[in-house]
Amino acid sequence: MYRLSHLQWENTVRDALGLPAAPGLASGFSKDAIDAFSNDGEALSVSDQLRLDYAQAAQTLAERVTHDPAAFARLVPSNAPSDFAGRARAFIGELGRRAHRRPLDDAELEEYFALFRQTATIDAAPDPFMAGAEIVVEAMLQSPYFLYRLELTAGSGRVRLDGYEMAAKLSYALANTMPDEALFSAAASGRLATAAGVSAEANRLLTSLGVGPARRFHAELFALDDYAQIQKDVQVLPQWVPALASSMRQEADLFLGEVFQTGHDLTDLLTAPFTFVDANLAPLYDVAAPSGRGFARVELDPAKRAGFLTRLGFLAEFAGSVDPDIIHRGVFINERLLCVQLPPPATNVFPPLPTGLATNRERIEAITGQGTCGESCHGRWMNPAGIAFEHYDALGRYRDTDNGQPVDSADTYPFADGARSYDDAIGFSRALAESVDTHRCYAQNWLRYLQARSLREGDTPLVEWLADASQRGLSVKDLVLAVVTNDSFLARLP
Repeated sequence: MYRLSHLQWENTVRDALGLPAAPGLASGFSKDAIDAFSNDGEALSVSDQLRLDYAQAAQTLAERVTHDPAAFARLVPSNAPSDFAGRARAFIGELGRRAHRRPLDDAELEEYFALFRQTATIDAAPDPFMAGAEIVVEAMLQSPYFLYRLELTAGSGRVRLDGYEMAAKLSYALANTMPDEALFSAAASGRLATAAGVSAEANRLLTSLGVGPARRFHAELFALDDYAQIQKDVQVLPQWVPALASSMRQEADLFLGEVFQTGHDLTDLLTAPFTFVDANLAPLYDVAAPSGRGFARVELDPAKRAGFLTRLGFLAEFAGSVDPDIIHRGVFINERLLCVQLPPPATNVFPPLPTGLATNRERIEAITGQGTCGESCHGRWMNPAGIAFEHYDALGRYRDTDNGQPVDSADTYPFADGARSYDDAIGFSRALAESVDTHRCYAQNWLRYLQARSLREGDTPLVEWLADASQRGLSVKDLVLAVVTNDSFLARLP
């Protein structure tokens, strides 16, 4: 049982009810306390408060769609019988197919019809059919078959998902919403019973959705939504304006989307010197601004920029209001790109940063480097990864000096497959791209996201195969395709 994430709930309501846009009601739901991907089915549950949130939202939506003639007309099949009972059953059957993500069985159909008929009989509304429809919509939106993606096919050993379960799993993995009509058709025809059939539908979805499958994954993996909270001290950095945060987010989406859509691999994501800029970002990269208000692709100086980690958004997000943040840049890279499980922060508070030292690196190493209480963790894992990016200030601009002193960004990182030394972020990004640790972590994260669960012991062979293939140039899109066509995705354990 995989409860829908709030994003999936919004998208599914939109598609099940034929709304022109997601209703936006989930923004008022109680928040999910998870530290993994937001679709992690093992962490999502329904609290008492969320149950009330669902009930209120279902009532609001049921009233909205049944009292709007155009919206209501979209819910009643055009070929529905004209008699009351026949039209009601046609309405229930079609809405139930979408809300449950499978055809209703006879018992379910009659149960909903009994509710429909009872409400239509006792309600004082001038339109009994609309009254019955309203209560059915409200009930379906609170059904566990709507709120959860269910895998209930019986069996022993590894159980192959049935067609409708497979359609839902594939659609939520790639599109974060219910199956479209083509997937429903594939499920009904039995085409999803074979790996070839699933592969064909996965390829179709990846083609039709464009960069969509990668946008949400990378937004969560790389904390792109947090860009909206970036703030800087304008007394020290007068170039900062709030519009830069939005531009940085769009740049990240465009860069990562280009990597996914055009067949690039993880190495390109980490080392490619191109990006997309608008008039806000161009001066920070020291490139010419594009004409107009939009974005344009530009090539950056490969001696100064290499891949996502040297893009403005990442560098500005993991920086203070004035100075770069070595520690949090390092923590992010360790946890998100290398899957290093860092120990929890020490309970003792570090002393204030020394003021008598010239550079940011000197100040950080004075309290977390060799010979300090932070040596074992900060000095070994966090600092080397963060120090590599000392050539970039709190806005992400390239710099050669820090407080009048030459920037020193050289260090050594202890990769599991061997320590690597580097002079700067360019060398460190290349070292990341060449390490199997990075490819393994990226594969693990895609597997967790697409499967909507944590890793299991049985996932290890697939992760190792994906890591090896990624290191040898498997594109990000083909990595996704490999996951959703693997037997572990097509089946479940009992």
